[in-house]
Amino acid sequence: ESLLIKIERSELPEELVLGMELESDHDKTIWVVADIEEDYALLNANHELAGLPIRISGEVLEIEQLSEEKVQEILNMEHSH
Repeated sequence: ESLLIKIERSELPEELVLGMELESDHDKTIWVVADIEEDYALLNANHELAGLPIRISGEVLEIEQLSEEKVQEILNMEHSH
């Protein structure tokens, strides 16, 4: 599912302005008006920091040896989503 879409102006409010937030009727997604053209508008539902590099740091608190059975259980959970 794309979070950047181009929609005909006729489907949007007349008082459309850049930066305006619009809420989707079916899933309550918030779309921000990113660009306005004569016949179309570009709407963006990405988080404002989407696409920017991030740097994180952490600390390993514990290392645990898992059984093969537990490893398979975790792998099966990841593939079932």
